[in-house]
Amino acid sequence: MGNRNELNLPTNEEILFLLNLDSAMIKKMKAGIKRTSYRAIINWITKYKVSPDASNLEKIKGLLESFYHLCEIEDWSAGEKILLISVGGLSESKLHKLLGFCGYYQLQIQVCQKIINNSSPNSVAEFLNSLGLAYRNLGKYAQSIEYHTQQLAHVREIGDRCAEGIAIGNLGVVYGSEGDFVRAIENFQQCLIIEREIGDARGEARTLVSLGISYDSLGDQHQAIKCYQQTLPIVRKIGDREGEAYAMGNLGVAYEILGNYSQAIECHQQHLIIAREIGHRRGEANALGNLGTANAKLEKYTQAIEYHQQHLALAREISDRRGEAYALGNLGATYMKLNQYSEALAKFQISLDIFQDIGDRFSKAAMLKNLAETYCKLHHYKLAFDLCEQALTISTELAIPLVKECKDLLLNIKEFIIE
Repeated sequence: MGNRNELNLPTNEEILFLLNLDSAMIKKMKAGIKRTSYRAIINWITKYKVSPDASNLEKIKGLLESFYHLCEIEDWSAGEKILLISVGGLSESKLHKLLGFCGYYQLQIQVCQKIINNSSPNSVAEFLNSLGLAYRNLGKYAQSIEYHTQQLAHVREIGDRCAEGIAIGNLGVVYGSEGDFVRAIENFQQCLIIEREIGDARGEARTLVSLGISYDSLGDQHQAIKCYQQTLPIVRKIGDREGEAYAMGNLGVAYEILGNYSQAIECHQQHLIIAREIGHRRGEANALGNLGTANAKLEKYTQAIEYHQQHLALAREISDRRGEAYALGNLGATYMKLNQYSEALAKFQISLDIFQDIGDRFSKAAMLKNLAETYCKLHHYKLAFDLCEQALTISTELAIPLVKECKDLLLNIKEFIIE
């Protein structure tokens, strides 16, 4: 059985047939930009060769170059067909989805924006979805909400219930990324109703995980675990390896919060194995970060730092700003455990800057509280108090469990100030 990370591109003949292109037809065309462009496309498809160990981006370069030529001569129908080509092997098998799956978010945005205004109604829904996902993965939540809102209006207009559920669910994920978990849960519950109504098992599984993450963030780990455990038999039955990895990773997070570190590490290791098998780089990065956090809880700080540094490097490589901020924050927390306060302070500050930049108020509050604790250790009590008050204000607005931690820390800081 082949590695699911390997692409399975159509043959040159299949691509040319799909695009209705052949050399004899090109020869009969008038000399000019169209003839030159079609000839270039045939050359890219038939003559571009790469080594077996080339990156996925190198392997699809011929298709992407052909797409750009088609857009240049406004052959939108053929350009759309290129982006919808199945590349096999990976979970997100269409070309435009593959770009996001492999972490090429800017490129995914570029190709979808080039063609979206000249696509068929069903493809418009797909491209709006990809644009929303790409912007979310880049931490640009306002743009993500804008595209998913357009997606929702569009699919309701064309009467596509399945796509409606997807759009509602994606909006829920963005609301959760912004820290609005109550609104996220409302969206996911709407989404579940549609998915169960139309028998979309894969969608139901993803939504259950998203619900679990929201409950986790509100401090209800037992409800979260129920959601993840409902997910696993569904994804295993339908062979959704990416969905299984996603559920395992989040189940590990819930176990970790409850103090079940051995179970947590087991879940995270399974997540990492599956993510690497299917080539899901964002999932791999998340699993590395979660392994780092769990090892830190077991006071294995050297291993924890190694995992967090791997997470940081991979997050930066795929332009995952939110992941980068998490990795920096987790490194800071580990340095705190080692009493390396200056190192911790530097990591927390960069992490805070990123969370503030991308609009993640939930994580911003956590990082302000971490900075307050660090400054307290360095005897800068007034600054620590101010930072903790900011964290308390945000966490109170979001109604998250961090409120109690902030109140307790403020009481401790006050004692030092009074002394």
